[in-house]
Amino acid sequence: PDQSRLLVALRQACAENRLTDAARIYDRLNSGFPENISTTWISHRIMGQDELAIETLSQLDEAGDVSSMRDYLAYAYFDPRPFPNLMAMLETQGANIREPREIPYRCKL
Repeated sequence: PDQSRLLVALRQACAENRLTDAARIYDRLNSGFPENISTTWISHRIMGQDELAIETLSQLDEAGDVSSMRDYLAYAYFDPRPFPNLMAMLETQGANIREPREIPYRCKL
């Protein structure tokens, strides 16, 4: 899909410190695919927009959609701590919460 190709291009632009290209791709991703929460979340994280990334997923947590939130646990750079409903579910299951890793190709703004 186009959003997958654009995410790869965004990661590459950030890895190569081509910030102007990264900003253009980021804008395209967020205007062209607003309904894709995962794409929006990942693009915010890559660009260092962590508060926007949390805000994007907060709508799922606030709606109690922990089954969708659970999918983000597969990302090493996902931090579940800002999401109280997800954290409550993880705590009832006795899950170990790991420290999230930094995104190695993240834009250095």
